[in-house]
Amino acid sequence: ISVNSLVEDALSLYDRERGLPEWVDLKTTLSSDLPAISADPDLMFQVLQNLILNAVEAMESTRTGGLVVSTSQVCLRENKYCTISVSDEGDGVPEHLRDAIFEPNVTTREAGSGLGLVIVRDIVHKHSGHIRLHSQEGEGATFEVLLPVADENPGDRE
Repeated sequence: ISVNSLVEDALSLYDRERGLPEWVDLKTTLSSDLPAISADPDLMFQVLQNLILNAVEAMESTRTGGLVVSTSQVCLRENKYCTISVSDEGDGVPEHLRDAIFEPNVTTREAGSGLGLVIVRDIVHKHSGHIRLHSQEGEGATFEVLLPVADENPGDRE
């Protein structure tokens, strides 16, 4: 499936008519010519919905801020990955929670269950991918999902 199509579909849920708050400054930067990934579109849609919702909620206290969703391709240990990054201008993840943010019952919100990022992590791992957090307190957060590029020659495997 196309990574950019996944992102566009997820963002279509949050367009101005369907609930993206008017104070959110949404920007997308989608790389062209990305290779396909092997992924369940419904599960990846759930990942993106969760990350986008978390980003919006991270900025609710100020009711202002930018949300950037971008795609790219990287090599990591000689493997090619497509990346999807969701960045916000919220308060960021406190340093004492960064190592545990993907564990059950860890949340930065009073009403949060602490399960959303656990589900995201599990779905990404089931797709042989990785998820990384980049955050500075007071400067927002970026969640980066790395998904392996689809095998272009599946018949070559032994």
